[in-house]
Amino acid sequence: MTKSDIVRDLRALGLRTGDAVLLHSSLSSIGRVEGGAGTVVDAFLEVLGDTGTLAVPAFGKLGVIAEAVKTHPRVVRSVHPMAAVAAIGASAEAFCRDHWKAELAHGLDTPYTRIADAGGYVCLLGADQDGNTAPRTWKGGFQYWMWHDLFGRINPRLRMPEKQIHFPATRTVNAYSRMLEDLGGADKAYGGIGWGGHIAFYEPHVAIRDHGADMQSFLNQGSCIVDLHPITICQNCLYADAGSAGDWSWVPPKAATIGPRDLAQAKLVSFWDGFGAGESIWQRFISRLAAHGPVTPSVPASMLQVVKSELILSGTVHG
Repeated sequence: MTKSDIVRDLRALGLRTGDAVLLHSSLSSIGRVEGGAGTVVDAFLEVLGDTGTLAVPAFGKLGVIAEAVKTHPRVVRSVHPMAAVAAIGASAEAFCRDHWKAELAHGLDTPYTRIADAGGYVCLLGADQDGNTAPRTWKGGFQYWMWHDLFGRINPRLRMPEKQIHFPATRTVNAYSRMLEDLGGADKAYGGIGWGGHIAFYEPHVAIRDHGADMQSFLNQGSCIVDLHPITICQNCLYADAGSAGDWSWVPPKAATIGPRDLAQAKLVSFWDGFGAGESIWQRFISRLAAHGPVTPSVPASMLQVVKSELILSGTVHG
């Protein structure tokens, strides 16, 4: 892929001279690029022109494209301990000024809201609004979390072969439940209750839309692409793997997930609330509602009451 290819594609997406763009990116997700990350940055700057602005999150290690922006000779960086931004272009100074004074890292008078107020765009290279799954390297995606927090911590000599580690993906998600059934179902399904009550990312608003109050219909729901609820996006962007900075634009807005049927058919569902990044009293209410409240699609995790399951709470969540 060349610079001219990227310029053509960005213009085809609708980017124009004078636009402001907040870019989240994974170079590996777009294939081989002649000249590497610098070429991608140059392509954006050519499309945006002298009156446009390109910005990237500048906290932590967020990929080689972000690094190319951060080290660009014309870069302007905001000052903030958790959620700094690097920007190039006409509005870079205006977007980045006095970030350290903001009460919230992504709140009013920050680069993030200033870009939004200017009619800017969030560009995701690696995950999109249609539910195409993010690559393993994308820090806002579930695959990255699982490799970083679980599989990557197991001695490779003891870990299951990598070819046996699978995630639902855009191309396979509709067949994922059948694949599990063909293998006799899951022996053990591990997870946790989402702050909004989701189970396996199957959200309350999705359950109500698709199943109403029909619990049996809900329990028959297989793997699918779902729209994540804003509460889930908030939860995910506060986790350590996503920088703990509250950058909601870093989190994919949809998820490929197994369904309630896959949990119902598992030999045991083992859910753990309040451990690691989730150690928070915020899970107290939803954990109690799931365990002791009405069994209803409105609280997807309430299905734990009608399947073979165990719910293990940390001391903080248990109270």
